[in-house]
This record gives sequence, C-alpha cells and structure tokens, in this order.
Amino acid sequence: MTKRPPIAARWWVALVLPVALAVAGCSAPLPGVSFYGDRHSVASTPSLWCAPDEDVTAVQCRVDTGDSQAPRLRLSRGAAVSVNVPAGVATAPWVVLFQYKDAKGAVQEGRGPLFGPGTRQAYILRPPSAVDQLTRVEVQSGLTPVSTETGTGVDYAATRTWVLLIDPAT
Repeated sequence: MTKRPPIAARWWVALVLPVALAVAGCSAPLPGVSFYGDRHSVASTPSLWCAPDEDVTAVQCRVDTGDSQAPRLRLSRGAAVSVNVPAGVATAPWVVLFQYKDAKGAVQEGRGPLFGPGTRQAYILRPPSAVDQLTRVEVQSGLTPVSTETGTGVDYAATRTWVLLIDPAT
C-alpha cells in the first residue's frame, strides 16, 4: 500500500500547479489599437511587432500575414475614423498613414501628424475631401531612423504597426 499525501497537499497541488504552468508559458498580450467610425468600432492586434531579444543584442519580430488578417470597418465616403492607441503605445512617437480613393477612383496616400511621446492617445482621421473614400489605415510606432536609399538623408522605419481595412458603405 502506497502512502498518499494529505488531502490539503493534494488540493494545493491541484490548484496551484495549473496556474503556475499557465503563467510560466504566458507573456503579456500585445497592445491593440481601436478604430471607430459610422457608429461601429473594431480593434486591431499588431500586424508587425518587433522587440529587443532577451539578451538585447538582437531584435525579434512577429509579423502577421499582412492585410488578410486586418479587421474591417464599413465607412461612407467622406466619413472620418477615430484612432485610439493605448497608453503603452502613446509613450513613443506614433503616426497614422492612410490610403483613399479620390473622386476619380484613383488610389492616393496620405499621412497624419507625428505625435510625440505621451502627447496624445487619440486622433480623428478625416479624408482630404467629402467625396474621398478611406480604404486603409495604418498606425505606426516604434519609429527607428534608417538612411534613405540615396544615403543623403534619414527616413524612419516602423517596428510596430496596426492595420484597418475599410469597406465602402453603399
């Protein structure tokens, strides 16, 4: 006959062990960005997330499968979209890039202002005119300076992005 641990010890192991294993295998969830327009709201997880490796000598990136996984929002022509970033994202500079179709149906690109660290957590993106249709919105953060292709200037690459696709409302 084998000797079993007391009941209290078995309960403790049964309760604590699964929690300890779950916590050990988890990391903090990545922050999401929310978008609101035409009385609907959607949240976006990062489509790109780069962070220093544990030894801080390399960078590890997680890249989703591009726009195919991005949330979608239905908006009317000329409708604005509200972009809301969490405090953890707003502690670094961030910017909103967007695409839209103009009155002739040509795809155009634009960029909102660059927000400094801790200055703002929300931005209302309005298309350039009332007849323009927003089609894509991208929030970029973790901006890292890189040299331009010609080597004569500096550009910035985002290490964290969130994407929203917009379907035209009929």
